[in-house]
Amino acid sequence: MINIQPVTKKDLVVLAQIEKSLFGEAGWDVDQFKKYAQVPGSKMLVAHNTFGDPIGHVCFAQEKSHAIVTNLAVARSHQKGGLGTGLMEAVISNVRAVSDDVLIEFLVAEDNLHLLLFLRSLGFRWAQTLDRPFDQTDLDGYMLLWEF
Repeated sequence: MINIQPVTKKDLVVLAQIEKSLFGEAGWDVDQFKKYAQVPGSKMLVAHNTFGDPIGHVCFAQEKSHAIVTNLAVARSHQKGGLGTGLMEAVISNVRAVSDDVLIEFLVAEDNLHLLLFLRSLGFRWAQTLDRPFDQTDLDGYMLLWEF
């Protein structure tokens, strides 16, 4: 059984390890998670396995019916099992708790084909292409939207 709940300080080291294993140097470290927690409207959710170990997370900033997802990661050992979908459904549930109208944005690097395909499978659509929006790379970004 997977349990999705708000991130606590004790989750941060493992979440940073998941980030580094998936994204290398571009992955968030503990300080980046702490800094994101200070963003107005920010929320960070973690998925724990049956043993209580963190296996994935999603970070998003919410203002009423609008959420901007900035980070989604699932440990390799738990990918393709529905956990990413569960985390995104948790984002939708958070937004729906305050509004029936939901708009979710997700900016994805052009080389992250797996995430692009995953989000398209959930019903996200392309909205625009942004010229090099990321600090650590020269890649373009695709803004995807999900509306209900």
